[in-house]
Amino acid sequence: MQQAFVYTERPLDQTAVEEVFDVQWSEKDSNRYKLEQKAVTYWRNFLLEAECKSPKASACMITMQF
Repeated sequence: MQQAFVYTERPLDQTAVEEVFDVQWSEKDSNRYKLEQKAVTYWRNFLLEAECKSPKASACMITMQF
């Protein structure tokens, strides 16, 4: 039996989280825009690191190699 409201076959990963949230950027080159860019970068890095620590991290390791 599927759990109501929370069950999903798809694992929660960085791509799934980014699909849920839409960034509303401030005016380009403003101080607020620069802070928003920094915050979004930290958030994306956090999600990527969290995803890499999961048991299914093989695809993540390929992404991390530059």
